[in-house]
This record gives sequence, structure tokens and C-alpha cells, in this order.
Amino acid sequence: FVDFEMADPNGKTHKLSEFVGNGKNIVLIDFWASWCVPCRKETPFLKMAKERYKDKLAVYAVTIDADTLKWEKAIEEDSTRYFIHVRGVSDRNVPDKQVRALKIKSIPRNFLLDKERRIIAKDLRGEELLNALEQLIK
Repeated sequence: FVDFEMADPNGKTHKLSEFVGNGKNIVLIDFWASWCVPCRKETPFLKMAKERYKDKLAVYAVTIDADTLKWEKAIEEDSTRYFIHVRGVSDRNVPDKQVRALKIKSIPRNFLLDKERRIIAKDLRGEELLNALEQLIK
């Protein structure tokens, strides 16, 4: 079972288990950064998925941005305030131990978790993500 506890742009921590498990939600953990062009190209699909499945899906967006201002600017530009935004690196650009445990070497990277917080798919992109969610949420 996967669980994380990381801080949002305001420093408030969010535990993954608050949003999934106990039959509540499925979650997409998305690793990204403001400077990652392929990551940002996936954003419209993430937004489409969240709009389509509203309360059944949580998007737990883990940035590896060391620069908080660039991170916050990207959130505003992409209109993704309603995602659960957390930070997976320190100000010194050192990856969080939770990020290291998943062996995140490059981005974009994502993991789809079921309601029991088990990884059921990874690295879903575009239509592939939407199709997987449709099968899972039916």
C-alpha cells in the first residue's frame, strides 16, 4: 500500500490516505515539474479526467520543482488549483525519501492507485489514462 505525506505550496501537509482508501477514491499520483514540457502537455488529460470523475478521482500532483514560485506559477497557468499539489523535493532540490522509495528517475511519471491504495497501472498518458479510468470507475 502506498502512502505519502508531503507539503502543499502553503506548507500544509497532505497525507495520501486522507484522499483514498476505505472505498473513498481512486487516485492518480502524478510526478511533474513546471519546466517539464511533456508533463505540462499531459495536464489537459488530467483535468479532463478530474472533471469527468469528480469525487471518484483524486489527482495527487507531486512536483519535483525546487523553485516554489515557478511551481505556483505553473499551477495558476494550468488552472489546476483543485488538484492536491504537494512537493517532492526540498529547496535544495533533494528528492523526498518517499519519491526516492518509488525510484522516480525521470518525469512525467504517474501511478494509478485503486481504493485500497494498490498500484494498478503506471505511466498512463493521454487517451490511455482516460480509457483506464473509464474501465476502473465503471
